[in-house]
Amino acid sequence: MLFSAFEHHPHVIVTRLSPLEMQKSLMVLDEVRFVFGKPAVKSAFPGTQFIGIVGSDTAYSLSPNPEALESFMTGIEIPEKYKEHTLGGLMAAPVDSFILALREGNDISDLKGKIGERPIIATIESSSQKDTSSTKIKKALQSGKSIENTVGPNVAKIIEKNKLYLPSK
Repeated sequence: MLFSAFEHHPHVIVTRLSPLEMQKSLMVLDEVRFVFGKPAVKSAFPGTQFIGIVGSDTAYSLSPNPEALESFMTGIEIPEKYKEHTLGGLMAAPVDSFILALREGNDISDLKGKIGERPIIATIESSSQKDTSSTKIKKALQSGKSIENTVGPNVAKIIEKNKLYLPSK
C-alpha cells in the first residue's frame, strides 16, 4: 500500500529490501546509543530524518506499554532471528516523529500529540473507509470473508497481488 502512495515521491524511500538489508543499506552503528542495552543504529546519511507512519490503533496500544515504546522504531540493531521478520522492520530505523493514520471520528486527544516522547507531526484521516484497519482486514481474509467493501480497489489489488494477510501454513 505504501508503494502505491509513495512510489514517485521525491522525499520518501520505498523499498522491498528485507529489514536487515534496509538497516545495513541506510544505517550505521551508533557508537554512543543503546536501546535496552543493545546496540543501536543511526542514519548513514547525516541530516536524514525518519518518520514512522502508523495507525491510531497502534499508537494507542503502545501508549500504556513503556517497554514496547522503547523498542518501537528506535533503531535497535536487528538480531538474526528478525532479519526477515516484521518485527525487524519495526526495529530497523530510529524514527524521530510519526504520521498517524486516523479513522474518521477517532479521538486522539489522549495521546497529547505524541507517541511516547516522539511527536505526531501530521494525521491522515480516512473518511471513505471509516472502519478499516490492517488487523480487521487480516482477520477477514484469514476467515475467508471479502474485503471488497472495506478497502478501495487499488488497495485490494495490492493485497491480492502480493498475497498479503494470508493464513500461515
